[in-house]
Amino acid sequence: MEEQFSALVARAREAAAAYYNGSDLLMTDAEYDALIEQIAAAKAEHPDWDDEGVLERVAAGAATGDVQHSSMMLSLAKVKTEADLLAFIRSIPAPQDINVEPKMDGLAISAKYVAGLLTQVVTRGDGSAGEDVTAQAQKIAGLPTRLSEPANTEVRGEVFMTDADFEIANRNRTAAGKPAFANPRNATAGTLRAQGRTYEAPMSFACYEALYDNAPDSYLARLAIASTLGIQTINDLFRMKPMPPLDAVREIERLRPTLGFPIDGAVLKVNSEMLRRQLGETSHSPRWAVAFKYAADTATTRLLDIELAIGRTGRLSLTAILEPVYVGGTTISRATLHHPQFVLDADLRIGDEVYVYRAGDVIPRVTTPVLSARPEGLPRWTPPETCPQCGEPLEKEGLIWRCLSPECSVAGRIRYFAGRDVMDIDGLDVVTAEALAESGMVNSIADLYNLTREQIANLPVGTTASGQPRLLGQKTTDRILSSLAEKTKTQPFARVITSLGIRNVGRSMGRRLAERFRNMNALRSATVEELASVEGIGPTKAERIKAGLTQMELVINRLIQAGVHTEIEEAAPVDSSLPLAGKKVCVTGAVPGMTRWEADHAIAQLGGTPTDSVTKTTNLLVIGDKPGSKVEKAEKYGVPTMTADEFLALLH
Repeated sequence: MEEQFSALVARAREAAAAYYNGSDLLMTDAEYDALIEQIAAAKAEHPDWDDEGVLERVAAGAATGDVQHSSMMLSLAKVKTEADLLAFIRSIPAPQDINVEPKMDGLAISAKYVAGLLTQVVTRGDGSAGEDVTAQAQKIAGLPTRLSEPANTEVRGEVFMTDADFEIANRNRTAAGKPAFANPRNATAGTLRAQGRTYEAPMSFACYEALYDNAPDSYLARLAIASTLGIQTINDLFRMKPMPPLDAVREIERLRPTLGFPIDGAVLKVNSEMLRRQLGETSHSPRWAVAFKYAADTATTRLLDIELAIGRTGRLSLTAILEPVYVGGTTISRATLHHPQFVLDADLRIGDEVYVYRAGDVIPRVTTPVLSARPEGLPRWTPPETCPQCGEPLEKEGLIWRCLSPECSVAGRIRYFAGRDVMDIDGLDVVTAEALAESGMVNSIADLYNLTREQIANLPVGTTASGQPRLLGQKTTDRILSSLAEKTKTQPFARVITSLGIRNVGRSMGRRLAERFRNMNALRSATVEELASVEGIGPTKAERIKAGLTQMELVINRLIQAGVHTEIEEAAPVDSSLPLAGKKVCVTGAVPGMTRWEADHAIAQLGGTPTDSVTKTTNLLVIGDKPGSKVEKAEKYGVPTMTADEFLALLH
């Protein structure tokens, strides 16, 4: 049993060293606390067993350093129940003098200033001595290298990463080929101690004690002085309104998800320095302060699968399917995986044991695999090449992958509807389409006609350099509204059919359907057999098109009510004197200065009928830049050809 006890002690020291040094975590906070409780229970029964100081010393004696502190940097006694918290409050002679503040989840340091200049930054280490990290602490927000006055002081506090900074640090770290950090605290410890770091990992500082000559008795007054010198304090980050200590602890926990920085509990401490001295301290913690721990925000579990889905903006989302695990106060079985590149950079594999991080009520996320626990032979995860919903190739520009198929997302339908070759809405680009979809103001393309000037102009489409929402503005709004009111309502019936975004109905098919059925009512009433009789459709496509028209029934009705053109105009007799009169003309490759729609329109202006393929009945092939296999077919069938320049010359 004593050998087992020694093994537990060795495991605690190893885990503590990993925790405080910022390397790969060996266990979560909850697992470490349970291990320490197990050691403490055994030690109580066998006082002669050697715990190697893990129950008495900061970092279980595992943290090292050779820079002595001016006074001990003690850890705080921890309580987990409100009954224990009330017992502490009742032990204080002046409970009204108790201050309550968030317990920052970072790395404790001491920083010394001489004549207003930052001269030394030292980690807490084992409480009596720590490691000099002055060189790595030069760009920490809230810890200036020069104070506003030439003061001599020592401040103590927590270096931490905000939620946003943690995302930046992990993204940059994995991009540099290194494993992701498990949580912000792990990231802070690893970053602050790292030398020669090649990636950006922003950090911040919150002061929770300031030492001066002739310092005031009040802890809050000492923090106020530090704040005036330019040092960020815990009170600058979070200030409690007056309330009983127990209520304050509950309030901080309620606000935990909204803070924007990691905390793992609340700290209760006596404000008066005189009363602190009267209460004294033990060898490892003060009697005038205590930490109340909240539910752990990090846990480990098994990654069972990676679920793919397309959201309303068309973006590919990845969700981790997990073995249920209790973390952050609730049981979770799903967590976000950000984007495909994150999974690849972190080398997450299905079957891995992974760290799951959940701060308060924010969406839980998988941060990194537990590499030491990876089973042999797990294959690497392969990212998708096609949309999981429609099977079309994904757009993979940057970190955000998208499906551009209009049927897969609201934003996709908006983008497609507004495209230059479809309804041609000036000013309605990809960013605006996604913003409209995210806002919830547009759930179908028909909703575009209900938007007000104020709604469009005040649409957030990004952020400014100062972090404020960037609005779309009046000029772009006027262009969009003008296009909706005029241009979209005069587009040819073929474009309206195409704008619905029905699968298998592109520009060419939209034109064929318009020519065959002449108006929207006839098209919607067409049977599968009638649709299948149109060139290039067939039974399978006909069923899809019929289903798509049925699905879009309400949207089509609203488009008609909005005044969109839904019938083909009877064409005037073709002027036989036109250069292409009576000819079926196909285009291959790019015609300079024209989209394919514009080229087809030009063919019609010249008296011809645009076609999409070369057959025996084709009368002319226009060959543009980078032509395809249609050239070979034209040679095979003896179809005459014309260069794009010759075609353009016919228009003048």
